[in-house]
Amino acid sequence: MEARMKEQEIIVESLIHIEWHIDEGVDVRELSQVLHYSPQRLSRMFHKVTGIYLSKYIRLRVLMEAKRRLSTYQSLYDVAKAFRLEPETLIRSFRKEFGDSLFSFEEFSYPQPLGKDLIKKMMIASDAEV
Repeated sequence: MEARMKEQEIIVESLIHIEWHIDEGVDVRELSQVLHYSPQRLSRMFHKVTGIYLSKYIRLRVLMEAKRRLSTYQSLYDVAKAFRLEPETLIRSFRKEFGDSLFSFEEFSYPQPLGKDLIKKMMIASDAEV
């Protein structure tokens, strides 16, 4: 049980790091260096605990944050530049992932970052063990 809690703590640390550094082009390799795990090991742990692959989670968070920023009337160029992407790449990636335009005015539901749900699960699990 302790090993599982340690994995969850590592994943929470990775989620925190992603949120704090989303503008800096965080990727699996950089994150694995920060947490002192190989990229493969960290990705496997992340998938085991969250059910989503780490690289996909980072990509989705970047796209969701870009959409949110565009909804606050920031320019496409400024948003793309903030994520170190070309505007065309950002547009294509969003359409590929969500099947919709980055500029659509329809309501777009932003899932909560995984961290809140995971922390809640950890708290429930630790209460059950006490």
